[in-house]
Amino acid sequence: MRSTHEPGAPGPTSAGASTAGLTLLRRCATVLGMLVAVLVSLLLVVVLSFVTTPIPGALLIRSSFNAGGVQGNEALGAYAPADVRRDADLAYTSSGRADERLDVYRRADATEPASTVIWVHGGGWVGGDKSQGENYSRILAASGATVVQINYTLSPEARFPTAVQQLDAATSYLLDHADDLGIAADRLFYAGDSAGSQVVATYLAALGSPDEASLLGLQPQVQPKQVRGAVLFCGAYDVGAVQATGPFASFLNTVMWAYSGVRDWQSGEMLRQGSPIDAVTADFPPTFVSAGNGDPLESQSRAFAAHLQQLGVPVVTQFYDTDHEPPLPHEYQVLFSQYPEAIAATRAAVAFVGAHGGGDVDVDRVPVLAAAR
Repeated sequence: MRSTHEPGAPGPTSAGASTAGLTLLRRCATVLGMLVAVLVSLLLVVVLSFVTTPIPGALLIRSSFNAGGVQGNEALGAYAPADVRRDADLAYTSSGRADERLDVYRRADATEPASTVIWVHGGGWVGGDKSQGENYSRILAASGATVVQINYTLSPEARFPTAVQQLDAATSYLLDHADDLGIAADRLFYAGDSAGSQVVATYLAALGSPDEASLLGLQPQVQPKQVRGAVLFCGAYDVGAVQATGPFASFLNTVMWAYSGVRDWQSGEMLRQGSPIDAVTADFPPTFVSAGNGDPLESQSRAFAAHLQQLGVPVVTQFYDTDHEPPLPHEYQVLFSQYPEAIAATRAAVAFVGAHGGGDVDVDRVPVLAAAR
C-alpha cells in the first residue's frame, strides 16, 4: 500500500509535538500573566498601605532603631562600671503589660535614698526600649544617683499623650516605693533623649500648669518642688517649627503620623499639645540641654534653651559651633567610642545633677567621666 505522506509535509508525530508546544506556551503565558497580576496587586497593596496608614513605615523605623539601640548599648558595655546593681522589669501599673515596666539602677554599695534620674528613652516614639539604655544607666548610676529607665507604649499602638500619662504613672509607682528602691522623693530629675526629651518636657510643663495637666489627662502625684531638674538630649520641643527636608521629611512624617494618629499632623491638636515650648512657664525646673551640631533637631534644642532662659529658668547648655569637626550626630551623647564630646557631655549632665541634687552625686566616681576632666 502506498503512503499518502507527501515529501516536505509534517508527519503526524511532528504535528502533535508542535500542538503540544503551543499549548505549553499558552499555559506558561497564562501563568506568567497571573503572576504579574498578583505581583502588581501586592505592589499596590504595599503602596496603599504606606499611603493610608503609618504602620508599615513605623515598623521599619522601629526595626532600624532597635538594631541601632542594641548595638549602641553593647558598645557602651566597655565603659559601664561593674559595681552597679539593677532591679529589672518592675511593673509600674497593674495592667501586666510588658511596656509598662521599669528598671532601677543603683551602686552596689548604696544604702540610702539618692538623687534620682528618671530617664525616658528615645526612638522616634515608634521604637526603642529601656534595655537599650542599660549601660548608659550603669555609667550614670556609678556617680551615686539612682537611675530609672522606663518603658512606654510605642506608636502607632498608642498615640500622644499616652507616653506622657505613662510617665506620670511610673512616677507615682516610684514615689510609692521610694524607700525600697533608693529614691530620694525630694530630689527627682527627669531626663530623656530624642523622643524621650519631648515626653519629659511635656510632662514637666504640665506639672506647673493644672490646665495643661488636665488637658493631657494627668493627675500628678509629684509636686513641682520635688523636681530638682531636667536633662534633655537631642529633643523636639516645637513640633510646628521642625524643618523637614530630604530623607528626614519622610521619616518625620511617618513618626509624627504614628504618634499623633493624624496624617496631616501639622494641622492637628498635636501641633500645640505636643510642643512643650508653648506650655513651659517660669516654674519649669533648672534644665540641662544639649544636641550635636550635625543633628537635624539641633535648632529645636537651641530654641528651647533660649526660651527657658527668657523665662528666667536656670539653664546649662552643651552646644557646638556650626563648623565643629567632626559633626556630632543625633544621639551623639551615647557614642563614647566615636566622640570624646559624648563623654564630655555626659560628664556635664551628671555634674548638673550633682549641682542641683543633695550632694550625693559625684561625677568623679565614674572612671570614664573622671578621665574627661
